[in-house]
Amino acid sequence: MNLEAIKAGIKEAGAAVLRTAPTEGVTIKEGRLNYVTAADLASERVLKETIQRNFPNHLILSEETESDLNDPLTVEHLWVIDPIDGTSNFKNGREYAGISVGYVEMGEPMAGFIYDPFRDQLFHAVKGEGAYLDEAKIHASDTDDLGKATLLTDNSYEPNGTKRNLQLVASLPQNPWVLMRGSAVLAYADIAAGRADIYVHQFFKPWDNAAGFVIAKEAGAVIKRFNGEDGTFLDSALVIGNQALVNQFLEAQGVKV
Repeated sequence: MNLEAIKAGIKEAGAAVLRTAPTEGVTIKEGRLNYVTAADLASERVLKETIQRNFPNHLILSEETESDLNDPLTVEHLWVIDPIDGTSNFKNGREYAGISVGYVEMGEPMAGFIYDPFRDQLFHAVKGEGAYLDEAKIHASDTDDLGKATLLTDNSYEPNGTKRNLQLVASLPQNPWVLMRGSAVLAYADIAAGRADIYVHQFFKPWDNAAGFVIAKEAGAVIKRFNGEDGTFLDSALVIGNQALVNQFLEAQGVKV
């Protein structure tokens, strides 16, 4: 499989984002402050063309295109893309947003690419081959005390979603340092690179998870549902981090680990 073509395509998509004005073509989708910009659509066009040119028989699930896939877990070859994750940041000039491309076989994420065009950083992994930031291997944090950890969570487009995330984090007895930065895919990348220690969110979408699953796992992180079961890339509520921190979070939810 020619994954070098995907690396080139995601960087080309990043270039398309950078040359498009953040306020160009802004519309709003369903939900609260859920924006689409001309840059989202330009990035999506590059990514879809790259995949269709190199893998013409594969299916694509993209945030910005309506899909009729009934069960993504049963698709033999599926690319899951987020043209810009962090559109609100991008639209407002905060320059914290990422582009995500994940390759999934029968529900199992097999390869992932997350590109930060503002810092020209490409996080990538293939199952069984480790996780990388550009050419350097990366590893999840080894912090083993949730009270000393940096915990990531995020806003939600659902009216009470952000409140629910904050209430969940505030209920933790360990009182970790908390950041909300507005891009799920870059949060996955930060966990994989050890820049943050644990990520807790209740409103993931498949395009948030697909690439991040491979990169985080290959960097040594575990990904669990809040009941302690292994998560899938279709799950909305997940905790991501090293085993010790994830266990401490789950124990705080009353789960025996």
